[in-house]
Amino acid sequence: MTNPRALNTNWNVAHGAIPEPRAGSDELARLIASLAAALGDRPEKDRQSLIAAIVPIYMSHMSAELPSVINRPVSRFLRLPEVLRRTGLKRSTLYNKIAADSFPPQVKISNNCTAWREEEIEQWCANPK
Repeated sequence: MTNPRALNTNWNVAHGAIPEPRAGSDELARLIASLAAALGDRPEKDRQSLIAAIVPIYMSHMSAELPSVINRPVSRFLRLPEVLRRTGLKRSTLYNKIAADSFPPQVKISNNCTAWREEEIEQWCANPK
């Protein structure tokens, strides 16, 4: 039996299974919404075949917008030794700058672990305060 969530376009968009429509794809989004609404009263077999026809069209339309997603830099966390290496600061100086609000603060990523966002460290290195 097919998972009912797999047939719910809104759930798939909200949970990342299908990318959310972007600007310029309003017509396609309306088409998918109207077809999804029409699927409500159909037998399971008909719903599956209609969805199988819709998804490739939707995904081919979305593929034109994928390069912007693919080329987006990956966000990473840096631990203290890496931050010290990249900035050239010593540990005490780093924490003094954080206290003075002239360096990006660390982020707690677990109970016993903190790190810095790489993009914030890169921005600081480009323009140190």
